[in-house]
Amino acid sequence: MSRPRHPDQDIEKAIRYGESLGWTVRMSKKGHSWGFLLCANHDRQGCWVAIHSTSRSASNHANQIIRKIDRCPHDPASANFNGDDDDGDSNAG
Repeated sequence: MSRPRHPDQDIEKAIRYGESLGWTVRMSKKGHSWGFLLCANHDRQGCWVAIHSTSRSASNHANQIIRKIDRCPHDPASANFNGDDDDGDSNAG
């Protein structure tokens, strides 16, 4: 199932950048957010960023999204999709 395009082109480019690095989009069901970008680490410690539907400065919001993506410490190649640590130590990290 494909997602709808974001109405702002700068924010849409930031979303596509995240998707190219393994982040996934979850559409918001209610509230002020258009949706959420979730990093490849699909557990409680995974990174996420809210995507606003309307922001005061779309280019600033797009830059914030890109910064958050670039600062994510989780490598999509070694992502932990089931929530279990490889070494069994839940306090590592």
